[in-house]
Amino acid sequence: MTGVCRVAVLGGSFGGGQRSIAQALAAYLERRHSGEVEVRVVDFLEEFAPSLAVLARFGYERSDDFFPSISGGLGDLVRAYPNDAAVRELEQGAVRAAGGFMRAFAPDAVVSTFPFAGGVASELKASHGYVSGTLVTDLAPHGVWLHPATDLYFVACKESREDLVLGGVAWDRIVVSGIPVPLQPESEGSRVFSPRRFGMPDRFSVAVRASAGMPGVVELVTAFAAAGIRVFAITGGDDRLRRRFEAPGIPHDLIEVFDSSEDTGTIIGSADVLVARPGGRSMHEAMAAGTPVILCPPVPGHEVRNADQVVNHGAGLLARDEEDAFDKARFLSAHPGRIEQMSVNMAAIGSASAAQTVCERVLAAVDRSRDVSGGS
Repeated sequence: MTGVCRVAVLGGSFGGGQRSIAQALAAYLERRHSGEVEVRVVDFLEEFAPSLAVLARFGYERSDDFFPSISGGLGDLVRAYPNDAAVRELEQGAVRAAGGFMRAFAPDAVVSTFPFAGGVASELKASHGYVSGTLVTDLAPHGVWLHPATDLYFVACKESREDLVLGGVAWDRIVVSGIPVPLQPESEGSRVFSPRRFGMPDRFSVAVRASAGMPGVVELVTAFAAAGIRVFAITGGDDRLRRRFEAPGIPHDLIEVFDSSEDTGTIIGSADVLVARPGGRSMHEAMAAGTPVILCPPVPGHEVRNADQVVNHGAGLLARDEEDAFDKARFLSAHPGRIEQMSVNMAAIGSASAAQTVCERVLAAVDRSRDVSGGS
């Protein structure tokens, strides 16, 4: 880099593990480019469109219904949905608020991990002169991610790149990077495996990303333990769920409970298989670690497409319900060769070095932009 580079990361506090993705990018820049790069992480909705934040958190669960799906600039979105309240808020409020931030921070690059953030960043690019990058967190991206003024797109796998090309994005603007996660393996590109950290290194182990979207998750975890399976239950900071796991009658000797403050990437990488819904941080960490997944029933929309990609790659199995998830885990426990192949397949659609790829490509684009403009 020539001169201090300012990078803004526009993400969100829900859906797709965007907070952890933004943190992974910031951590890489601060570690590898200390003194050269100033990075600012911004929750797009909370900062620029707070009136949409609560509604959008609900809508993310039904993203195809809530988020208008269209490719093109924000102007195209406004013309296509002139009466949509969310679109009006973006046009009237978010662009104005984000513009104020851009004037104050004066970024050299803006990386967006939230679809509408990419649209607003694209809209403001001409007047603020930064490199605009979008990190697509869906394995099967749809039109709401696409904006003509975006310089670079970063995607999880080559199939995601092909989806964007079909959507009209030039091939050379798309980088297959993987999805950045706060996971630092000892050697990049290899699966993290440290079961001795948790004891019982020879016992089959399952990591379970417990959530409200899995109504039978406590029963599932208990069934695993009753069958002699070691369980790493990740509650994501849900204190109520943690208390249920700690209740009398739960076989604590085979169940370890973790919340969102733990190094969940290492936990997932230490398990033979992950049980989770097909979206969010846990899925990204499984891809980076090469941990196969058993997918609980997806929410219609983005989760269905994500599940299809993982299953089509031979990296996961789709369960009908929690009981079926248990049966599939028992099956895999008896077929270590199948797990090994699924692990290889999962690693092929993930990347432990994704943060490095995204950040270095963005910084290189800033350098090229400065060379063209003749300034620094």
